[in-house]
Amino acid sequence: MINVIKEIIKCYDKSERNNKTINVFLFNSLKQNKEITFFKPDELVIHNSKIRIFELNIDGDVTQEIEDYLRRVIDSENIILTINDVSFIPLLERLKDEGKEIVLVCERNDDGIREQGFYWGKIDYPIARALNLSLDEI
Repeated sequence: MINVIKEIIKCYDKSERNNKTINVFLFNSLKQNKEITFFKPDELVIHNSKIRIFELNIDGDVTQEIEDYLRRVIDSENIILTINDVSFIPLLERLKDEGKEIVLVCERNDDGIREQGFYWGKIDYPIARALNLSLDEI
């Protein structure tokens, strides 16, 4: 999982600033799974930027909880969001109107998310790089 996060950042972080702190939030729905802890790394560094990883277990409405975090907690001008749910589109449009730069990282079969006018990239590419595979091997 750490390597996939690193590759998503390497592939899709459009911010030109170095020596920054990148906050990564992993949301886990307790409705679908038990509580999961992926890892607790000491510190990750990519392109002279410090990476902090936060794991959040959500017991309620996942869409609403993530919207709350994007609105109140995650104070950023640049957002890379790995999603596969069109229910986030109205929120993302409001954030885009506020001047936030949003990159969506999606699967091939994304229910139309890529057609919403946001900059996007396929999740396959960072996964392949993390596993040292070609795109044909995924």
